[in-house]
Amino acid sequence: MLTERQKKAVLLLAETFAQEAATSEMEYSDTFLADLDRRVSELENGSVKGYSWDEVRKRAKHKG
Repeated sequence: MLTERQKKAVLLLAETFAQEAATSEMEYSDTFLADLDRRVSELENGSVKGYSWDEVRKRAKHKG
């Protein structure tokens, strides 16, 4: 069980991380960005099928 002081410290740490994530720009490698571009192109030209978030959730519920 955490003490009140420990709880406040954990919350302060979480808030600090959240603020930094909200204010800083994420940096991605060139390889990662190229892979994203390739995947978007595949979806747009129809060479792969994408799934909506609703489809993903339905499939996950049936397998769980």
